Amino acid sequence: KHEWDKHGTCAAMLESLNSQKKYFSKALELYEKLDLNSYLLKLGIKPGNTYYQLGVIKEALTSVYNVTPKIQCLSPEQGEEVQTIGQIKFCFTKDFILRNCTESKVDSCPACGNMPFGTEELSTCNDTLTNYPSHVLLYK
Repeated sequence: KHEWDKHGTCAAMLESLNSQKKYFSKALELYEKLDLNSYLLKLGIKPGNTYYQLGVIKEALTSVYNVTPKIQCLSPEQGEEVQTIGQIKFCFTKDFILRNCTESKVDSCPACGNMPFGTEELSTCNDTLTNYPSHVLLYK
């Protein structure tokens, strides 16, 4: 519901995404095509209790996909120095071609901009030690 309300209703302006079924089917197709975890594993970046410099993760992703994704982190807990990756976001054109997430949005949906749906804990990662967790729990 969250993903459809925040992103799908704007994406529905495109014929190829104008229903919940089309939207989620395309999301699953792109997820499988990106195969993020497999590529990171092949590059030696494994989820778990290992820490990486954020730059190493960014370089690995850029080398595989030839675009810059947006990586968002959970801040370190009090007394700790290590941030945790909360989300790796890939950006696409309207034709589903990967694009740099650093590029400005063209024809974005104004109604979809800043709807609060539980990602307020995420922020742009610092270029420091980073944990790539096997799963993420958000604490409120």
